[in-house]
Amino acid sequence: MKIKDLAPIMFSTRGNVVFTTIYDTTTQTDLCSGASIEYAIEKYGEKEIKKMYPISYCNHGEMVIEI
Repeated sequence: MKIKDLAPIMFSTRGNVVFTTIYDTTTQTDLCSGASIEYAIEKYGEKEIKKMYPISYCNHGEMVIEI
C-alpha cells in the first residue's frame, strides 16, 4: 500500500489524523516530523508503507509511517 492510498482513511468522518511522521527505515531517519497528512501525501504519496502505527497525545492524532 502506498501513502496516497491512506487518504480516505486519514480523512474519515470518525476522526482525522492531524500530524504524521515519515520514517525511512533504509536510512533510519525522519523525513518529516509533525507534518500535516496533506503534506505527507503530496510529498511522499508514491512511497510504499512498511509499517504504520498511531501515537495520541493532547487529543490530537499522530500517525508514524515507516517506509
